[in-house]
Amino acid sequence: MLLHPILIILASIVTVLAEVNITKPAQGDSFSGSGGTATVDLQWDIDNSYLAEKVTNYTVLLCAGQDQSIDCQEKPLISGSSLKADSKSVKLSSDKVANGEYFFQFYIQYPGGVASIAYSYRFKLTGMTGANSFTAPISATGPPPSFAFSYPVDSSLHSVPYTKQTGVVRYAPMQSQPGSKVTHSTWSRRFPTSSVSYYSTYRSRPNVLTTTTIPWTYSRTSAANWASTAAFPTEFYPASSRVTKASLSTAAKKKRWLDI
Repeated sequence: MLLHPILIILASIVTVLAEVNITKPAQGDSFSGSGGTATVDLQWDIDNSYLAEKVTNYTVLLCAGQDQSIDCQEKPLISGSSLKADSKSVKLSSDKVANGEYFFQFYIQYPGGVASIAYSYRFKLTGMTGANSFTAPISATGPPPSFAFSYPVDSSLHSVPYTKQTGVVRYAPMQSQPGSKVTHSTWSRRFPTSSVSYYSTYRSRPNVLTTTTIPWTYSRTSAANWASTAAFPTEFYPASSRVTKASLSTAAKKKRWLDI
């Protein structure tokens, strides 16, 4: 199952917003199918519990290839209608898959046809005896594909105070429309500032990826200035009327101030 070109275009311009954070398999993990089955541990966390409750369906597929040539098997390894933090042991028959580099794809659906995608790190399968059924290269290495598309936006989230939000996507209210005149004599902070914390160890992704703001619902109007251009001046100051250089008396130069 090749990824549709339109999805690739969307994926290239939209920030990663999937609420699934896949923690296993880890980068560089290797699993052997020499005993007839390769058992791969799959574990994931939920970054945004509110969005997870909106999920109508999700599937986990086995994929291979680079970002520009992703190919996934059509039969889901895992599927469900209730998404929550979980761990699964995925069993891959050695005679169904060839040796190579693979990763898992989470395809998550929401009401209204909205969907998002998340990918695991690449892992290696060894001891497999099956033929390669992927059109994408199964020798591709490197970081996992890191994109998602068409993330859901619930207007009610924009009313939740920013400091109380916990997801990787934060929501801000609409910017206030400026009035026709200034009515305040002193300034005041409208919202509390968020706390600052620093990473003490390396992490593959930040806690917050982006903030969305409700678009303005009003329009601004402008008008052209049709006033005629002023003519060039017709007379100039003569050189004799230039300002002469100021001078001070000897007594004034000795003082450290000027009498005004």
